Amino acid sequence: MSWSFAFVVHRRKKSAIPSFRIWRDEAPESPIQCLTICWRTRTVTMRTIGRIPALSNVLFDTNIYLYLYHYRKYPPVVDAINAELNKGAVILLSVVQISELLSTTAVDHNETIRTDMESYISAVHRVVDVTEGIARKAAEIRRLWKTRTGKNLKLPDAIIAATALLHKASLIGNNDKDFAPLHDMVGLDYRNPIRSQEELRTFLS
Repeated sequence: MSWSFAFVVHRRKKSAIPSFRIWRDEAPESPIQCLTICWRTRTVTMRTIGRIPALSNVLFDTNIYLYLYHYRKYPPVVDAINAELNKGAVILLSVVQISELLSTTAVDHNETIRTDMESYISAVHRVVDVTEGIARKAAEIRRLWKTRTGKNLKLPDAIIAATALLHKASLIGNNDKDFAPLHDMVGLDYRNPIRSQEELRTFLS
């Protein structure tokens, strides 16, 4: 919680009544409380003047970051990231994605690759730890996936999906096989910015 101060001068019939107001900043969608103090009348009033607008959360799957570097900044991926930033979205990164980004052996002998990977990590607005709630949700997703498909969902993918769900974030990636079915299973908001897999393969060739 934080407080913002604004000094205000009210004027009535040519006489100035100095006062100041304090706005209390809360979480998104919570009321904005305005505390008004008038020195002349020695009165204090508190009222609600609105609500803080909710910002959208977005989590990019690890392959999106890899497309930025390894695949020469594939345009649809760049456009998708810029679109979310222009909307003022809060970019989240699951802590397990740090491991995925830095697992390539190239970071040990290629300073450019290491720098790029670290820049992706530092550029996000928030790195989300694997809490007990996320761990339990990931386990639930894996059980449901196994029941519905008879196959196993990789734990990192389940953690990423659980992180997006619990933080009400859109998950943007190029993994329809694993993430698209979770829309119907658990309500995951998953989007794929890759318009054509064939176009992607052509771009890479």
